[in-house]
This record gives sequence, structure tokens and C-alpha cells, in this order.
Amino acid sequence: MAPPHVQDQELLKLAEKACVGKSLKQINISRQQQLALKLSILQLAFERWVKCVSKSEDHEPRDSISSQDRREIQGLLEGIASAIKDARAEGDFNEVTMNEPDTDVDEATIPTFSQAESVNGLVAEIGDKVRQLVSFFPESLNAQARMASEDLTAMAPTGDPSKRTLLLSLANACADTEPMLEQAISKETSVQHTYINNRTEGNAKATFGDIFSEGSTRNPSAPGHTYKDNLTKDNAQTHFGDVYGKSPFA
Repeated sequence: MAPPHVQDQELLKLAEKACVGKSLKQINISRQQQLALKLSILQLAFERWVKCVSKSEDHEPRDSISSQDRREIQGLLEGIASAIKDARAEGDFNEVTMNEPDTDVDEATIPTFSQAESVNGLVAEIGDKVRQLVSFFPESLNAQARMASEDLTAMAPTGDPSKRTLLLSLANACADTEPMLEQAISKETSVQHTYINNRTEGNAKATFGDIFSEGSTRNPSAPGHTYKDNLTKDNAQTHFGDVYGKSPFA
């Protein structure tokens, strides 16, 4: 049974709501949404690698993975999925502050601090699970996994009004992920990219999470392929970790 995770379509709807008609600098979403995006991308990258290792015969020994390791990984992914669900149920991280007041507070305020402590614990739990996952990544993906883990440990509720920093950091990090993925993941090939319900089918170079703005070329493999709005230009290849906005192929 495949480990549960945030469903692709759910994540796409989240991304579409946040990104349609906006550049990355204009994105403003809650921290639990940022957390879901980051963890989902991390999970998808890892799941693709596990699938690749299970089918490939030419990986180096350090990239091999035993059935016992896979079972442990599945348990970790299930824990992450559960923590994401619980974190979402807690509400908007940015509406909560961990700073205790200097004066007495009325009873109506008490649940806020209790909620903050709960969310703080959930974030710590998720960060710990991601750190455990790091040990299973091939060397070429360790840097990205560690970066995600470090970001997660900084996501405790602080009342900071900015909702953009972590998502922008994620977007920037993912833009540099392609060389690592090229080394760690055997890319699939096909004659033509096809897009169904805003996600790719067929060619792994156009993977889940690629950014497309309205009016983008219908063929991401075509020479001279360009993107709009702060996105990749002058290259036919898409990049892992980007997020779809409204489908340009509808």
C-alpha cells in the first residue's frame, strides 16, 4: 500500500489559489500551506527516487535501498502526512503568538496560547521526521533535504506578519534542484508531453510542480520555450518543485 501524502490535485488547487495571476513576490499564503507545499515537494522527490532505485540495476551501492528501509520510510511518510493533517486543523500559524503577555489575560485568550503550543509541537515533530528521512536520501539530495529540515525547525509560531519568506525560499531552492535530480533520478522519456488536470503525464522532465502561466507554449520540449512572470526562460526543460497556476492548456 502506497504511503499516504498530500494529494497532487489538492496541492495544485492550493497553488492555483495562491499563484494565479501573481508573481512569486506577490504570493501570500498561510504557514501551514507553506508547510504542506514544502513537505509535499520533499516527499514527491523522495518517492520518485525510491521508485527509480527499485527499478534500476545500475545504481551505485550507496543508492540501494532494502525492503526493511522502504517499510521504515513508509512509516515516516505516514507520520509526516498525519502531522500535516493535524497542523492544518490547528488553523493559521500566523494568527498565533508564542510570546506570553506581561499582564494577566482573560479566559478568551488562553486557548490561543494552548493552540500555539500544540502547533509548535507539531512543527517540531514534522521537522524531526524530515531529519530522519535525510539519512535515506542519496548523497546528491542530502543538501536539499537538510535545507528543508532546517527551514521546518524555524517554522514555530512567532506572530510574524510575513507569510512569504519560506515559500520564496522554497521556490528559490527548488530552482537549483534540477542538477541534483539529474544525478539521482533516471529521467523518463517520451515523444510528447501531455498535461491532464494541470499535471504532467508521460515525461518526467515535466514533473509535478512545474510552473506554467497562462499563454505558455503547448509544447515544453519546443526550442525557444519560455515562461512568463519570473519563471524559467529560454530553455525547453521544466524544473522539479515548481507549481502550476491555471492550466495554459485548457
